[in-house]
Amino acid sequence: MLAGAPTPVNYRGAFGTNDFWAHKWTAIYKLGFLYDTWFAPAVVPPGCSQPTLTIVRNGGNVDISYQSQTGCDYQLQSTDTLSTGTGSWGNEGSSVSGTGSTITMTRPVSGIRFYRVVTQ
Repeated sequence: MLAGAPTPVNYRGAFGTNDFWAHKWTAIYKLGFLYDTWFAPAVVPPGCSQPTLTIVRNGGNVDISYQSQTGCDYQLQSTDTLSTGTGSWGNEGSSVSGTGSTITMTRPVSGIRFYRVVTQ
């Protein structure tokens, strides 16, 4: 493949899941296409599938949803920074046992937040 040629990816558009580089200084943020709430990839133990998070702004809240798996426990965590050596992940509520159905958690929008689900 030639240098600079298109590269196959598993998303549509220009960004994928790491678009926080465009936060607050680009027109797409000013036009409302980016929000002050983000997520980071989930950490998954053997035997459990990695949940894919869907985050939807709902007024002053965000709804964080993912498909659960029976026999796995899930803990929603958040942090306000992803910089190396600063910040730490904190639990958002209690862990939830998977039932094979979709789990949705609602959290208030409060500045920049990064979310992940830790499967236990």
